[in-house]
Amino acid sequence: MLASNALKRLTTDLASAVAMMEIRPGSFGKSELVDKSTKEAERIFQGYAKGKPSKEDAYAVAREFLQGRKLGSWQRDIIASAIAEPIRELSGAMVISDKRFDSLLAVYDAEAKRGDLWRLTWYGLLQSYFSFDPCARMAGESLEGWSKQREFLEHTWPLIDGRVGTGLVPDWVKVLREEFNVLLEEPSDKYARDYLRGDISGVNQLATDLGIPRSSWFWHSLVLGAVKRAAKEGDVEFRRLVPQLLQLIESNPGFRDESVELMLVRYHACKGTPPDERLRDFVCRLDVWKNPKLKAAGIATAWNRVPDPVWHMVLSWVNERNLKDFFDILAARNKADEGAWNFGRII
Repeated sequence: MLASNALKRLTTDLASAVAMMEIRPGSFGKSELVDKSTKEAERIFQGYAKGKPSKEDAYAVAREFLQGRKLGSWQRDIIASAIAEPIRELSGAMVISDKRFDSLLAVYDAEAKRGDLWRLTWYGLLQSYFSFDPCARMAGESLEGWSKQREFLEHTWPLIDGRVGTGLVPDWVKVLREEFNVLLEEPSDKYARDYLRGDISGVNQLATDLGIPRSSWFWHSLVLGAVKRAAKEGDVEFRRLVPQLLQLIESNPGFRDESVELMLVRYHACKGTPPDERLRDFVCRLDVWKNPKLKAAGIATAWNRVPDPVWHMVLSWVNERNLKDFFDILAARNKADEGAWNFGRII
């Protein structure tokens, strides 16, 4: 009797427990429940794996760092995601352009080698690396620091990757294992050919997976990569691509001067080619390289980027255009004078 009562009580308690867990009778052993729980656990894990401090907190610590404040360990973790953020109150200054940035990177580097660098701190540095906008104010002063940050990420990635292991890993780790080239010196080479063809599905997926914003240097670098790819084509194909390349540079001008330099040098190497009016008009714009005639006056210094023969090529294009305009104006004036003379004869 006691055994029977105990069995009934155990059965009742078990039924209550099952009811509390919202598991229907007969559901034990069903794989869909396990799959659902596993997927939910993985979703939560991936959320934590991309966790970052609030943007406001990171911004505040970055501002304090630039004002000379010494950071504690937790503040170094927080500032990681804001080192490429322009600080409005300090005229757009960035941590990566500060003279103390080298010492901050050295601390991160020592922690990575000891195995003490928090994975989310490294992820914050990765995010700030991609957030760098080459068109932002004072970006030119920050290029050296940004380059040092890339070198840091490149040589510490194997340390971070090794500590993550082969089990359940964050999505961004999976992506970097496949796309490590985004941390190399010329990260866009892999995607330049497809981008030049107008196939942006792969690069868009990469941007989504790694959280690359539209203002990132990455898109500007992709244009430079497309120019480099086009420059390797034959003369006819390269010339055909010039209008498309100019549109790409216009939309992402972060590395405009480097792109223009490559295009002009490559065009000069083409055999027996006539002047390209679109290329001439673009490069001579006041907001690009200006008229090559102004080089000697020190006004259009960008022309110093190319060899003299290339400069002479564009200068001849400009002189030819000016000469044509002169004769067009002269012809129009003569025609007007002839018309006035004929009109005088009629009346």
